[in-house]
Parts: sequence; structure tokens; C-alpha cells
Amino acid sequence: MTKWSTGCDRCRQKKVKVCEGSQCPGYSRSPFEIKDETARTVQRIKEVSHAREEIIPVLHLPHHDMPEYVRHVHSLPPTMRIQMMNHGRENLVIFMQHIRDLYMPDEPNVIKGTHFSYIPTIATIESSDPTLVAARDAFAVVQLGTSHKNQVLLAHSRQLYGDALAKIRDVLTNRTRLFPQVTLVAITLVGLCEFFTAISQDGEGWNSHITGASQLLASWGSFSLDTPLARLVFNNLRNSIIIRGLITRQAVLFDSPVWLDQATQSSTEDPASSLNDIMVHIPALLEHSDRCLSKRDQQAITETLHGAWSLKRRLKTWYNRIQRDFGDRTYNEVDVASLPRFCADVKSRIFPSVFNFTSFHSAYQHCMYWLSNFILSDNDIRLIDACPPTDNFKPRLKKNQMKKERLQYVILICQSLPFCAERSAASIGRIGVLCPLWFCQEFFRSEQSMAHLAWCREVYEVIVNAGLSAPSIPLPKYSGDTAQYRTRFGSRF
Repeated sequence: MTKWSTGCDRCRQKKVKVCEGSQCPGYSRSPFEIKDETARTVQRIKEVSHAREEIIPVLHLPHHDMPEYVRHVHSLPPTMRIQMMNHGRENLVIFMQHIRDLYMPDEPNVIKGTHFSYIPTIATIESSDPTLVAARDAFAVVQLGTSHKNQVLLAHSRQLYGDALAKIRDVLTNRTRLFPQVTLVAITLVGLCEFFTAISQDGEGWNSHITGASQLLASWGSFSLDTPLARLVFNNLRNSIIIRGLITRQAVLFDSPVWLDQATQSSTEDPASSLNDIMVHIPALLEHSDRCLSKRDQQAITETLHGAWSLKRRLKTWYNRIQRDFGDRTYNEVDVASLPRFCADVKSRIFPSVFNFTSFHSAYQHCMYWLSNFILSDNDIRLIDACPPTDNFKPRLKKNQMKKERLQYVILICQSLPFCAERSAASIGRIGVLCPLWFCQEFFRSEQSMAHLAWCREVYEVIVNAGLSAPSIPLPKYSGDTAQYRTRFGSRF
């Protein structure tokens, strides 16, 4: 027979009887308890999808710049259209190439990067794996619906997203089989769907998918990246993990020597991978800085400053090599009026001159370079405020000079954002600009520069109007060292 007790004081006040075999409701849940919410999320998304599909009218899609197969699909009734997109695998390559052009146009890239190269590859994967098929369908339909503002496709994309989550869950919970590498591709694709407003308002969140993919890859080990597709997805995942680490100021998984060696083997000698090899150390340095500031350890602060300056020298070397190899072919400074799409959406002219890049890849790498320097400069100022110069330690620049340098990097980033908000940059350009835009917005808010802050908000409205939105990333307060910091930071600086 079940034994009952009166529980804690709170239970006695509420006159609640508690089973001794279960947790007392008066106690709060452990913050480290992991709950599987996948089934509930899948059911919620399906219910929302069916409810909205019944009341949303059919909108006609424009027919310009579409392949013959896509035009044929759009001319069908919604039900037949959806069935053909789901089962017409003989036309998959044509359809996915159109989706790729909407997401990432094939431009003559001057600075090429491996961490976005997996997108064109998924159109040519001949796999019957239901997990990959479901994730690919969800990504394709939400991109198509967002580009053409078709509410029927957007409603259907939510249902496809729920189906993809269910299939991923089935694979991960099946202990009798090994995880195929296409599962990692599927998780990456459903995470990419979270940037689209149609999915993000009901989805799991980009942060959750990135965390799950990194944990899955960590459980496999670096030796599991034995196919070209797995290595391409790894480079993309590493870039996403670095972005999240810069925002949360926490060390990342892929800064250990084992993963750094794997990154060297997985990527070609391109500027994007070389830049990520440097940026991957910045989150650990930021976490170490917070640790030093909380303990007021002057010696550790001094060592951290020297480590930051070492990273800045590596960044400068990378930029000098770009200038030497490409020179003025990466971008040029133009009047903002030369970007008509941006000028029509953003009325403020607080930045009269902007940068016109040869491609999104060039713009993204320059933004990440300037953003890395801005973050390091801002962190240096915080550390110097807590550690005044002494006879044994003198900063390389005075504080006013460091603030001026930090402001210069912010201005360079802002001059790069209009190009990424243009239609030619497609969805990938607007997604790539979200992180630099967030840092600029936080800087102008801290400096109480209302005019610049309003400009940042206008730029973000351009992204929102395109059907995209920034993911929600929790910003934890410093409460001790993370596992990544304890196991890999050591005495690096």
C-alpha cells in the first residue's frame, strides 16, 4: 500500500498529501533535469499547422525566375502540389536547385568558405533515409513559402517540420541501430528552419538544435567524420557553435586539440576555415575573463590580456594575407544610394557610405573579422578597468585609444550590413547579418546612441519583413566554470 506523508511546510500549509515514492511538490525541480519535450512539440506544431491551413486563403505565386518543374508545381491545386513535392523524387534535383538559389545564390565567390558548402550538396544526395527526406522537405517548403510569401506552403512547412522532428526522435531513441551520418545533416537542416518566422514561432529553437547536434557529434568522436558530407556539416556546425559562444561568453566544444586537428583535416586551405581556427578560442577567453573579474585576480587578468593581444595578432595576420591575395577585389566603398533596395526599406542615412562586396561570403568573413576584433577590444577595456596599469604591466594602447579602436570596428560592421540586407544576398545574407547586428545594437544601447540604435532596428525590420527572425539564445550569468572551460582551457594564456 502506498505510504503518504504531509511533506514539507509548504505542503502542510496547502494540506497536500505526498506519496513518499515521488518528489515533494514543495521542492523546485532540479535545474539539471532533462525532459524530453519532442513528442509534445511535434503534436503542438501539427495542431497549429492544421488549424491555420483551414483559414488561410490560397495566394498565387509569381512565376518569374522559376524552372519549368517549379512552374508546373505552382499551377497545381494546393493538395496535389504538396503531394508532388513530397513524392516527386525524380524532380528532386531541379526543385532543390531552385531552393538553393533562393537561399544562397551561386555567385562568383572571391573568398570561399567551407562552412556553407553543404547547402548545395544536399540537392545531390541520393538517400532514401526518412529522416533526411523529412528535414529536406521542411527546409525546402519553408524557404519556398517565405520567398514567395505563400501562406499555404508556410502552413504546410510547419507540419513537415513536426514530421522531421518525430523522425529524428525515432532515430535517436532507437538503441538497436547506429546513427547514420545523414541524421546529423537532418538536425542541421531543421536547425536552419528556425531562422524562418513561420517555424521559429512554434519550433524548438536554433539553440536547442545546435546543442543537440554538437552533443551527437561529440558522442561519435572526431574519427566519425569520414565522409565529405560529414566534414562539410562539421564545418558549418563549428561556425554555429562559435557564434553562440561569442554571444554567451562560454567556451565551446571544438577548441580542443583533437577537434582542431580534425578541422584542419576536414577543410581545405580557405580563408573561412583559417578565420574559424582563430575565432574558436575567443569564447574560452571571454569565459576566462569573467572568471578573473569575479575573483579580482590581477595576475590572471594580465595573462588574459596578453592572450587577447596574441589572438589579435593572429587576426591581423589573417587579414593581411587576405589583402595580399585578393587586394581590392573583395569590396569597395560606395554611396548608400547605390543600394536601392536597402534605401527603400531604411530611411535613415546615418551611414552615408557603405561597402559593396563581391559576394556574401566575402561580406560575411569581413564582418566576422571586424566582429572578433570588436569583441576582443571591448573585453580588453573591461579588464583594464578592473586592473589599472602598474609598473609591471602597461597596455599597448591608452584607454581612450582602445575605445576609439572599438568604435571603428563597430562602424566597419555597420557599413557592411546594408549589402547583406539586399535582395542579392538572399536568405543566407540576412541570416548571417543577425549576429553582427546584435552586437552593434547592444553597443549603441550601452553608449546611449539613440540614432544609431534606431538605425539597427530599421535594419532588423528589413530582415523580419523578409520572413526571418533572430533565434532566442539564453544569456546565462557567470556562475562558475563550464565543463568546456574546465577540461580544455587549462593554462593556455
